[in-house]
Amino acid sequence: MKFPLSVSTAVLCTLVGHVSSFPSMLDSLSPSARQVIEREYESSLLKKRQIQTLPPLTLPPINIPGLPLPLNIDLPGLVTVGRKIIPDADHLFKAPGPTDQRGGCPGLNLMANYGYIDRSGITNVGELLYAQQEMLGFDTVLAAFLVALSAKTMTDLTTLKMSIGLTDSRTSGPLTLLFGQAPGLFSPPAHNKYEVDGSLAYTDEFFTSDRSGNRFNSSIWAKNVAIAKANGGLMNNPFNAESRYAAYQRCVSTNPQCSWLFLEQLVFYAGETFSYLIMPSTGPDGNLEPATIDIVNTFTGAHDNGDGTYTKVPERLPAGSTGPWYRRSIPLTLAELVEAGLASLSKHPVNFGANSNGVNTFLLSGTQYSPSLTVNKVVCLLIDTLYHYSLKYYWCSVSRYSLNTRMEVTILKAVNYNQAPNHHK
Repeated sequence: MKFPLSVSTAVLCTLVGHVSSFPSMLDSLSPSARQVIEREYESSLLKKRQIQTLPPLTLPPINIPGLPLPLNIDLPGLVTVGRKIIPDADHLFKAPGPTDQRGGCPGLNLMANYGYIDRSGITNVGELLYAQQEMLGFDTVLAAFLVALSAKTMTDLTTLKMSIGLTDSRTSGPLTLLFGQAPGLFSPPAHNKYEVDGSLAYTDEFFTSDRSGNRFNSSIWAKNVAIAKANGGLMNNPFNAESRYAAYQRCVSTNPQCSWLFLEQLVFYAGETFSYLIMPSTGPDGNLEPATIDIVNTFTGAHDNGDGTYTKVPERLPAGSTGPWYRRSIPLTLAELVEAGLASLSKHPVNFGANSNGVNTFLLSGTQYSPSLTVNKVVCLLIDTLYHYSLKYYWCSVSRYSLNTRMEVTILKAVNYNQAPNHHK
């Protein structure tokens, strides 16, 4: 299926719903903005209800007038929702070859290893929107939000392609010479935009020879396995809280350029909860099974050598209690992910900021954690930040970055069609 996409350079688009703007003060949201967030938050509560298979879900046509680039989003197929064996016969595991791109995100690597996105690791917006929903069980808004993060600066405008690893010329299009090469998601230019310090299993970019963020670190992973063993062998929310706090302490005390900024790290706090919200198989009762060390090792591609060290291997889907891996019964929402991230952060609140002149020279940034933060406020803050990032480039530049950020908000607005009342019957 192909849906037309026109990237507007003249119309200011919103991120989600039909809100014309998000005011900076979160306590003064417009009624329509509140509706969007409340609908998203309510959908996260589905996990507490009886599990059932939901009707099929497809992405809507995207047709927003504007210039200069008429493009198409290619959707590989119909998106289904509900507990389902993954992979199917058309998406069997295949280890990456020597020219295939892989990075520091297990989920992206996994989607490439099974062919839900191109096995080369050079994917596009349509594939990612599809694969996150069909393979991993994300809901539409969450999938679009994560695609928008990459579309900000790491996507070629004329091809809608990106590399899930390092920068690669296979993403290039006819205007690459004009706009510049789109950097890979784990290349140096992506640092603190998509990839951040304090990974669960990868070396901070400061310590890598090429300043990339895709170098597996056996020592760091072994420390996190030790945290999991002290937590009953589970990589659940209490584990996530302890591992993020340990990463924070390690970053400040060892990385002279440690950056631990609130929004960037909050996305990472939330992202690490994939270990128990996505990685385990879904049982016959519709509930996710426990996130054991072995399950997360398999999903993240960390092979236990039996001597306290680990070797990086291709990511695979772990077996469930009944054999195959089953996708989530209820799609994972942005609100549920934020809720899990906040729960981890609240157990060990930290100061946010960055080292200014070597290790342990940490200076506070303007935005700090507060116990009064709610899921609704954080979701709005994330959306508000992306929106105003787009506006900044809209007014200040006509570079590739300004066009990419306008593409980003266009994508998120259009896919929200799926969230409209009465759309699913």
